[in-house]
Amino acid sequence: MIIASLVMEFYLPGCSSLKEKRIILNSVKDRLRNRFNIAFCETDFQDKWQRSEFCIVAVANSTKGLDKILQSVTSFFDRDHRIICTDIERNYL
Repeated sequence: MIIASLVMEFYLPGCSSLKEKRIILNSVKDRLRNRFNIAFCETDFQDKWQRSEFCIVAVANSTKGLDKILQSVTSFFDRDHRIICTDIERNYL
């Protein structure tokens, strides 16, 4: 069993309040839950209304399987026009 974490930092250009940020992030979290078998949480910038950081964790039997999952998650964020990814860090355990 191999564990991978993906730390992604985001800029949310259309947000003008924390409430608006929460609406966008909750929508993203719901869609991630429905599409991928991953665990995630917002790890930084909870009090900033145009920034966010997610830590996403996935488990698989092979590195190839994890790479496929992480690439799919990254592509998912690339397609969402409300969020701009500014930094990505991958770690394997």
